Amino acid sequence: MNFSVLKLIYLFPLVLLAQVFVFSNFNLFGFIDPQIYLLYFIVLPLKINQIILLLIAFTMGISIDLFLDLPATNAISSITVIFLRPLIILVLLGKSRDKIISEGKGAILAQDLKYIALITGLHQLVYFILDLIILGDYLSFMRNFVFSWLISVFLIWTLLGFKKVSLNE
Repeated sequence: MNFSVLKLIYLFPLVLLAQVFVFSNFNLFGFIDPQIYLLYFIVLPLKINQIILLLIAFTMGISIDLFLDLPATNAISSITVIFLRPLIILVLLGKSRDKIISEGKGAILAQDLKYIALITGLHQLVYFILDLIILGDYLSFMRNFVFSWLISVFLIWTLLGFKKVSLNE
């Protein structure tokens, strides 16, 4: 088994448990819940079969929904992100790109931050639209979307900055 595959297998429950037990209880200002588990989708290699990626996204999302007693909002949002991920990568990074997150020394590049922001933004948009449809709380929709998205992007960017992730092989 490849070392990067072992990293991915180890990272899955770690990110899942961190999301469920730490970040889902964050509630900054009473409404901001960062979605750190998107870090897992961001660092997944490009060469994984799309069906396997969809199964991973569904498993991660439905696990979080079951732990937090949610009506499949994370599962649907995760599947949407993984389904549109190849298009985002193609548009943002181009065909010739073989790695998603740069592995150079120093800070994460601007294109990496754009990728993180798009993946996180897409997830948060779908998540909060579903939340809006289920709960019907129109007043808090934009506030929750914008602030949760910004905090999630910042935390994922910070986590990737501390230790450069090299899973994109």
